[in-house]
Amino acid sequence: QTFFGIDISGISESFRKLRRQISKRNLLLEFGKDSLTFAEARLINEEIVIDKLNKINLPENAIDRGTPLDTDEMSNLLNEIIRQESFWAHRVSVVLPPEASLCKVINIPSGLNIDSARSYLTDSKAGFQFPIPLNQTDFDLIELGLSEHDKNISRYFVFSVPNKLVDNLIITLNKSGLELTRLEISIFSQARLLRNEISTLNDNEYLVILDLTKECTYISFFGSKGPLLAEKISAIRDFPDITTLDDGVKSIEEQVLKSDNYF
Repeated sequence: QTFFGIDISGISESFRKLRRQISKRNLLLEFGKDSLTFAEARLINEEIVIDKLNKINLPENAIDRGTPLDTDEMSNLLNEIIRQESFWAHRVSVVLPPEASLCKVINIPSGLNIDSARSYLTDSKAGFQFPIPLNQTDFDLIELGLSEHDKNISRYFVFSVPNKLVDNLIITLNKSGLELTRLEISIFSQARLLRNEISTLNDNEYLVILDLTKECTYISFFGSKGPLLAEKISAIRDFPDITTLDDGVKSIEEQVLKSDNYF
């Protein structure tokens, strides 16, 4: 902070901001129901290295479907985490939980490219109906191909997140001096890890992903062309939240199987 008795704290902070602006690292964030998981990712010799992985507890009313409710409080917390963990990343990638989105397979007329399909869904004259107005969401489509029963119909998987949730997230990051570069629903993050298995599926073969959480179980079905279903199943018992292993237990899987509170 000083150099031969001269206060250079302002220069030091300016240098820090400049370094963060040009950093190629990415800050990774995932807001749980009552927690925040964070880490920093960087590319070294064509490999992604993730370090400074940590998780902190949050008040239960601080998060709404994976996004902050109070943007000022959360931006202050993020700035504190950045200082304490010495993060250099300026760009941020965020994973949203399944409850933040509405996902559904839809049928629309064939012969449309992806941009025309998006315009069709938001055209009030087209007569397309969705549980929530898509104009009030950030949404995208994955083309699944022609319907097996009607060649004039194309099938798409649509996933949408309410504008309010996305806006809360963007405002929070802006107040923290961060830039949102990627926003993704968790089922697609999980599917990317299984990309090779999914791409080699035959027709009428499917891969099922179960995301076991304390509150419920999320289930998603993937075929070779993309996702087909994303649903929530009520939990019979809480999935054990294991942070440390008992003596003599070699893996989390073994401890789960030995737990008296879980089938």
